[in-house]
Amino acid sequence: MSFPIEHIMTGRAEILSEGSQVALWGCGRETYTALKTAELLEKEYNISATVVNTRFIRPFDNELLKAQAAVMPVVTIEDSQTCGGFASQVDEELINFPHKGVRHFGWGNQIVPHGATETVREHSGFTSAKMAAEIAGWLGKSGSN
Repeated sequence: MSFPIEHIMTGRAEILSEGSQVALWGCGRETYTALKTAELLEKEYNISATVVNTRFIRPFDNELLKAQAAVMPVVTIEDSQTCGGFASQVDEELINFPHKGVRHFGWGNQIVPHGATETVREHSGFTSAKMAAEIAGWLGKSGSN
């Protein structure tokens, strides 16, 4: 059985779902985390989120980022350190561009402890539920609609 191969434009991100209040940019496996976080934002906080699959860090889709950042806050989610990674790329793109705010989720600039993946993520607040709560607070929304 063969599967059709989708043509992917180098340097272009993919919008997975459209929302109007915040843009969640997932990088790699964290694209799935962004989708789950968007689901929780809608269900628990009545926040409509766009979800973007970053696809490429270099070349980067700065056109889409700037278009979204001009009208809504942007959140990045990456499974790596935010210093020098995807978060830094976004900061560099927006440093002299008017935007509605940026928030990053990743491993910061710390040594990540060893342990079972889900345990480490829970301990570090790197779960969809905790991210949704932080994003809602950042946007000034309270829980349960």
